[in-house]
Amino acid sequence: MNRFDLHMIKRLSEMLTMSTSCTCILQEVLITIVEAAQFDLAVIFLKNTKEETFVLSCSHPNRFQKYKNYFKSEKFTACFDTDRKIQGSKHDLITSNRGEECQLYSIPFPLSYDKDIKCTFILIGKRDVIISAEDLSFLKIIMNQVSLAIDNELINTNTKRLSKSSLMILDSFAEGVMVINNQNIFFWNQKLNCLIESNKSWTDYSIEQFFKQLIAISKDTLNTQLAIDTLQNDSIIHYHFFIETRSNKYLRIKKYPLEKSHTSFTWGIVVSDFTQYKESDKLKDDLIATVSHELRTPLTSIKGNASALLRTDINWPKEDQILFLEDIYEESDHLNDLIGKLLDFSKINAGALRIDPIVLTVQAFVRNLSVQLQKRYKERFSQISLHMDIGEERIEIDEQRIIQVIFNLIDNGFKHNTANASIKVNIHRFDHNIQITVSDNGKGIPKENIDKIFDKYYQKNPNDAATGFGLGLAISKGFITAHNGEIWVESSEGCGSSFHFSIPIVRR
Repeated sequence: MNRFDLHMIKRLSEMLTMSTSCTCILQEVLITIVEAAQFDLAVIFLKNTKEETFVLSCSHPNRFQKYKNYFKSEKFTACFDTDRKIQGSKHDLITSNRGEECQLYSIPFPLSYDKDIKCTFILIGKRDVIISAEDLSFLKIIMNQVSLAIDNELINTNTKRLSKSSLMILDSFAEGVMVINNQNIFFWNQKLNCLIESNKSWTDYSIEQFFKQLIAISKDTLNTQLAIDTLQNDSIIHYHFFIETRSNKYLRIKKYPLEKSHTSFTWGIVVSDFTQYKESDKLKDDLIATVSHELRTPLTSIKGNASALLRTDINWPKEDQILFLEDIYEESDHLNDLIGKLLDFSKINAGALRIDPIVLTVQAFVRNLSVQLQKRYKERFSQISLHMDIGEERIEIDEQRIIQVIFNLIDNGFKHNTANASIKVNIHRFDHNIQITVSDNGKGIPKENIDKIFDKYYQKNPNDAATGFGLGLAISKGFITAHNGEIWVESSEGCGSSFHFSIPIVRR
């Protein structure tokens, strides 16, 4: 008499396929098999690549302990499949922990999704209960269904895990990301709301609402609307446009395709903050205009003085000729200084700056600095005070580069000041560094500009004739960084500024 029939197989198969979780329904399947076969226990085991064995499901956990000794034996390992194909069932007589002889049937079965995992089905009952060959065939069919159900659950679990990981990665992007199916939004990250100044949960809205938000924050609503109309054209797969927001941000809105079929089109939008790049472009444009002006001024003076000396219709007095030549010499120095700054900056920007350090005492450095200050500033040297409070400490520096930093800071102090400017250069020891401070009594720096003051191309006021290239402080920072030092500023508007930089002391 058969213990299983097609009706039962159909019912078990439906249980496995209809359940949302295979592992939740397996125990019920095993209990049904045990009751139909009039056996004592049914268990499904898994074995991983480390040969570790786990119970996936058990019909009656309270009965499992009766056969624990067998499950620890070497005979039990023979119940697992080795060549990954469904084999004939294994039949054996075993002894329970209580000394009772029992019938054991095992059916190994494969997993297609993960071929490294071995599975086996164990059915244990009393010695006088025998399973027919036809019943074993039915059990193999059921185990095939179990194998498929486990495969599907593994696939679903890993798919959900990957999907969650992907969403977490997208949510951590520095750019705003939105994914749309047809016109419905089904994913967006928090950065998107930050960029477009919104607090909406976009999965509750259509893409039209998102476009309305872009128009609402745009300074140029007409051009933004035209760009959105172009982006919505399904025949245009890749497209991007820029908007300037009312809060002075520059955003790039980029469309990209994900998946297209006859019935749906999944696509995405990436919103990127281009404010920094736009500001950099503007600063570069300002720099080009400033460079043109700064270079033209000494060239005009040199050309004017040279033209005057070349005139044959005027017999210039010797004193005037000397004045012309002195002007040419000074303007040539000015021109050379400007070109030097541009070259230094290009090296710093390209990461190609090289320094030629020498080891010398701070006192020797200060002596050389004092000589060069007198030579460079001549009539204005009386407005500069140099104070040193230090012993025989030694520093390893490219001396001319460090002196150039001090010149840059003093030049700034004079530029943004009155004729009664006072510049103080103070050199002292702080911990394991030499700290040099250049202070002035000028206009000071507004609080909102402090963090930008060392940025390349930065100019407090590009229209100020005294501003210059906007490279002096960026170059100074590059020089100090190359010496493993630090540079910073303390300032308040109307109260002057103090620029500090530090250089490590050479330990004896």
